[in-house]
Amino acid sequence: MSSRRIIFRCDASSRIGSGHLIRCTALAHALGELGIQPVMASAELGASDEARLVSAGIEVLNLPKGEQQAGVLAGVSGEALVLDHYHLQADYLDRWHETGRPVLQLIDSGEPRPGVSIALNQNLGAQIPERRGLLRLEGLDYALLRPVFQRGALVDLTAPVRRCLVTLGAADADGYTRTVLELMESLARRRGLTLVTVVGGLNPHADQLRRYAHDRPWIELHENVAEMATLMRSCQVALSTSGSTLWELCAVGLPRVVFSIAANQRPLAHQAATRELAVDLGWANTLKRAEVEASVEALVTDLAWRERQVRHGRQLVDGRGAQRVAKILMEAL
Repeated sequence: MSSRRIIFRCDASSRIGSGHLIRCTALAHALGELGIQPVMASAELGASDEARLVSAGIEVLNLPKGEQQAGVLAGVSGEALVLDHYHLQADYLDRWHETGRPVLQLIDSGEPRPGVSIALNQNLGAQIPERRGLLRLEGLDYALLRPVFQRGALVDLTAPVRRCLVTLGAADADGYTRTVLELMESLARRRGLTLVTVVGGLNPHADQLRRYAHDRPWIELHENVAEMATLMRSCQVALSTSGSTLWELCAVGLPRVVFSIAANQRPLAHQAATRELAVDLGWANTLKRAEVEASVEALVTDLAWRERQVRHGRQLVDGRGAQRVAKILMEAL
């Protein structure tokens, strides 16, 4: 085990999902390749996520909840902190800054906390306000994708469209997976589509989805998926939320229709539609059967449209963002 450590502060739960954890894990892998021991410091982390981190060689530190947490974090041995969390008190980093160690903060909008030395917004069209002493990393060149999204062939666009990936991330607290499956039922049966449905490890509606899929042979459930890139490559189109999964779909070349279940996803979906990276259906709670069917069917029947999406996506996402960020962070130590 390396004596050089970098601390990551993020959580994953049914309330906030696992997007923060997934992108931190991608950067942790890249730093590990450079001889760093990554340490994931979390106050909320499921047992399956913790086991997966440990098996990947990432140390896990379970933080206490409450006001003492910031002090505990500041006392952890490490050369830098990577912060990916929306909901921490204003003075959370004060004790850390007293140690003089650098902080890289991941943001999706707005500006980073005071004292942060490197800010990363990995999204399309990202703009971080200038600040003295702040290094700004903006855009998809820095998209943090796991190594599995850098390797392997792209989706074969010439294959018959038989499998549609349906994924709403690890949590889906409001149960929109069931809604999407209901809206897609008629099209799936008419077109002979298999709805390859991801049920994340934090999804509180997993039992309900199992019962719903039991007597519907066009639904193929995959729970707590470890090899997401492989599953994506087994499909020909996708119906997905527009978070970090959107950039993973671009990396593997899977054409997509997207919608949003969180406020930070709306700008991504809009920008993606503007650049012909995806079709944007808007908010999940406003989805209509006719619009969903028309958008997915257009993708299924129009090879040229699928090719444009894939071409534009691959031009913007090459899957090596984590390596770029890791190199920059190492140079700041």
